[in-house]
This record gives sequence, structure tokens and C-alpha cells, in this order.
Amino acid sequence: MYKKFKVVLLISLSFLFSFILIRNNFKTKWSIIDDHEIVYFLGSDQKILLSEFPEVLSKTEVGKFGISQRFRPSYYILRVAETYVWNDNPHLWYIARYFILVFFLFTISYLISKYFGVIPSIIFSLYIMTGKYWSDIWTRLGPGEIYVTLGLSFYFMGLFITVENKTKSLLPWLFFFIGGLISIGSKENMVILAIPGLYILVYRIIHKKIDWKLILPFLHIMFSLFVFFGVYLAISKTGTDIYANEVSSLKIIQFVFYGFKKTVIDLKIIWLLLLGLFILIPKIYFHQKFNFIKFVINNRSITYLLVWQFLIYYTQFIFYSGVWPTNARYDFPGILAKQIFWLCSLYLLNRIISEGVKLKVKSFVLKIINISFFAYLLIIIFNRGFNDIISASKNNASVTASFTDSLNTLSSLCKEYPDYALIIKSRDPWDYEPIFSIERFIRYLGVSNLIYIDYEDTKITSRLGMEKGLSETLINASKNGMAIDNTIFKELDYKLVNKNCIIVLLSGTESNNECNQSININTN
Repeated sequence: MYKKFKVVLLISLSFLFSFILIRNNFKTKWSIIDDHEIVYFLGSDQKILLSEFPEVLSKTEVGKFGISQRFRPSYYILRVAETYVWNDNPHLWYIARYFILVFFLFTISYLISKYFGVIPSIIFSLYIMTGKYWSDIWTRLGPGEIYVTLGLSFYFMGLFITVENKTKSLLPWLFFFIGGLISIGSKENMVILAIPGLYILVYRIIHKKIDWKLILPFLHIMFSLFVFFGVYLAISKTGTDIYANEVSSLKIIQFVFYGFKKTVIDLKIIWLLLLGLFILIPKIYFHQKFNFIKFVINNRSITYLLVWQFLIYYTQFIFYSGVWPTNARYDFPGILAKQIFWLCSLYLLNRIISEGVKLKVKSFVLKIINISFFAYLLIIIFNRGFNDIISASKNNASVTASFTDSLNTLSSLCKEYPDYALIIKSRDPWDYEPIFSIERFIRYLGVSNLIYIDYEDTKITSRLGMEKGLSETLINASKNGMAIDNTIFKELDYKLVNKNCIIVLLSGTESNNECNQSININTN
């Protein structure tokens, strides 16, 4: 009876808390960033058929194995599948994200309740959602991290049941397998999820517990290697990552050492070791034995999880070239791994006191430690609050409404003047995606006007890396025209246009009376 009540309570709270955080998402419309992919998938006929899936996917990263420095097959398979289901209704897309968040919060709280109880699990779930980076994930449709949270929910639930309950049922194995595929194929640095699969495979083989279900962790590992080598081959050809950062053996070695140093400091490893030693001092003083190896074996699941979270946090410094954390979506899952690491440390601390120290006041000491830890989390929760994600959700609803209104106005204007040229004017290289976004949306809305880019950059010589590459591409498109996928930009010549044009002003640019009609679109 209690177990059912606990599950119902945690599910109810997950629904309520998720609604409080992102309730403004239900008012949200299309965004200028990422969402243009959806209408691109739908095409001019405004629908996608199951038979079109292979063709559509071939135009994404799925069809660019070893070519694109970013390779996320699961991300695009799910995104195209969602396009088929939700079509061009942004409200349905955001409702789906709401349910993903509910499932994620329930999974976290449910699993933690198995070790610490219901109240601590609720506190910890509230605590992790105070992170600023969540506002960059749950208030948009495009981030791959959304699918990663879905994948991790299945993954951890399946892993817990498989390892702790030692069930013979196929379902948890499928959860583990599917969750891994979703996560790894949605964000490349999740390849580290292959480690638990390798652990299960090796452990079962050593202990001669071999059955056909082991094919799932094996396939899980193979998929991780598939994603890893897809990115590796692309990077080895270019020498840079997707953000145009240099990738070389020397750079990687630097990040390996820098990342290890930062991880030891950030996770307070030295302090944790000293605390563990301090707790064992009475036992050492009274010449009592403490079998460390036996302790690790008895608590191998949590010990393994502790080491694994350390590795997840550590590898983020390598994946992001030492520039991490960022207070943006890239902090996931690294920051979450740090928080789970401390929770695992608390659990092992409890076990050391319970198994390794013979004190009459043991129960009292454990209560003080646990209450202090979760009370500290409550202080952080009240101090940080959830304003970041709530405000971001509210702002996103306002910004997307403005963008959608601008699109409709622009579309009407273009249809009123079908012979006018449409010129998109910008002076910012980061308008690269918004320019393509506007083109895709208005084509989807049935606009047939010729499109041009008016772009200049007086700071091109001082720009570096990805920013410089974007600027050079836009300069070339402005001077010579450009064709990418189904997008065609013509070579710009204002003399030929002779003011018979509609100009779209981006990034604070101003009209110099180049065209008879103008419209401002906010790209922020």
C-alpha cells in the first residue's frame, strides 16, 4: 500500500512541479532558432509521409556519417518522427516536452527514494532543477538534451532494476537499451553511457550468467562506438570540432590534465577522502579491522555509480575543450553528475558509519549527517529559486509570439507584392541561422519571391573560428548568391532591384530606403 502511495505521490508532484516551471510553454509559438527544421522536414506540401523518412533523414546528420563533426542519429530519427506526429503545431510539441520533464523528475525522485526516502528524494529533485542551464533546455524545441533526459530516464530505471533487483524480466533490459540509444544518439558526449553496459557484460560473463539478453548491452556498446567513430572520422579530416575549435593530440592531453585537476577540485575529492578517514579514526584507534575491499564489494553498485559520475563530470572538460561549465544547456549532464556524485558520497558515508564504526550513538550521528545535508540543499533551493527557468519560459512565449506575428506579416506582404525581391539585411555573423530560418518559414507559408542577402562585416579580420566562418559564408552569399539544400539566395544588386523590394532588418540594422517596404525581425 505504501509503495503505491509513494509512486502516486511522486507522479503527482512531478506533474505539478513541471507545470509550475514551464506552464508558459503552453502559450509558445515558433522560434527563429531550431524550429525551422520542422517546417523544412514537412516541405512545401506541409506534411511528411512514412515513406519519406529515409529521404528526409539522409539530409540530416544521419546521412553524414564521418562527414559531419556532429553525429546524432537518434536525435534526428526522433525529431522527424515527432514532425510526423505533431506536424506544424508548436503547442503539441511543447506538451510533449512537458511530459518528458514529468517522466524525468519522477524517475530521479523515485530512484533516490529507494535509498533515502520520499522527502529527501523530493528535496533533491527540487535542488537539481535550480540549475540555470535548465532554462536553456526546457524552453526550446531544438536542444538534444531534451531527448537525453528522456533517454536517461529509461536508462537509469532499467539499470536500477537490472542491477539491484536482478530480475529475469526483459522489460528493464529494454529500458536500459532504448534509453542508451536515445541518449547516446542525441548528444555525442553521452557515449560514456557505454561503460555500465560494458560492466554488465563483463560481470555476467565472468560469473557465467550468460543468456540471450546480453545481446542488448553488446548492441548498446556497438552503437556507442558507431557514434564515436562517426564524430572521430569527421574531426580527423578537418582538425576541428563542430565549433571550429582545434582538436589535436597536444590539445587533448592538455584538457585531460586540466579536466582532472578541475574535477578533483570541483567535486571536493580531497575533502571527501579526509572526511572518510576522520570517521574511521576511532576504529583505527581501537585497533579494529576495516576491510576496505569487502566494503567496496558489498556496496559495489553505489561505488561504481560514484566513479561513473566522476568520469562523466571529468570528460565534459575534454569534450568542450576546457571551456566548461557555461551556465547553458551544455552543462547537462555534467552538473547533474556532480550532484549525483555528492549524493552517492553521502550514501557511502552512511554505509561506512553503519558497517565500519561501532558507536552507541551511530543512529543519531547518521540522522544528523543526513538532515544537515538535505537542509543545506533546502537553503540552496530557497536561495536560488526557480526564477531562471520560469522567466525563460515566459520570455520564450513572448518572443516566439512576436516572431510568428512577424512571419505572418512578412508572408502577407510578400504575397501582396509577389514581384518584389525579398532582401534580408544583417551585419551580425550569428544571424546565419535566423536568415535560413526566415527563408524556410516563408517558403513553407507559400511565399515565392526571390530572396537575397545583404550582409557586410567591417570586423571580419578580427573574427576567429566559427564566427569567422559564418561571416565569410554570409559575405559570399551576399556577393555571389548561394544554394544549400532547397534554399537558394540570389546574387544581390540593388540597382537591378530598383527599390521594388521588401527588406527584412535583422540585429538592429536600419533601412536606408533601399526598398519600398521594410520589416524588423528580432533575432534574440
